[in-house]
Amino acid sequence: MNVTNTLAVGWIQSGTNLGTSFETLLIDIVVPIIATIGVLVVWAKTRSGPAALAAIILGAIVWWGVANMGVLATKTGDDINQSNNGSVSYSSGSGYVSGGSR
Repeated sequence: MNVTNTLAVGWIQSGTNLGTSFETLLIDIVVPIIATIGVLVVWAKTRSGPAALAAIILGAIVWWGVANMGVLATKTGDDINQSNNGSVSYSSGSGYVSGGSR
């Protein structure tokens, strides 16, 4: 029984390490490559410096967002809860407000 538990722990640790390595690969290599391809496509289609600069800036924003996904995930929830004071407001989509008519 002890051998089985040790093997399971080894597989779990290997899976955790593989997931961490894959996440690092995506953030540090794949996202910048995709952003660079986007900039090159914009430059090739428009031959415009300002358009290419905008693509560089947007690519950097996306890269930053992916790298800081954990911080952004908790931040957006805090902003929503803070602005609504914990309450949720919604409309039925029927076009009526407070029982009135159009």
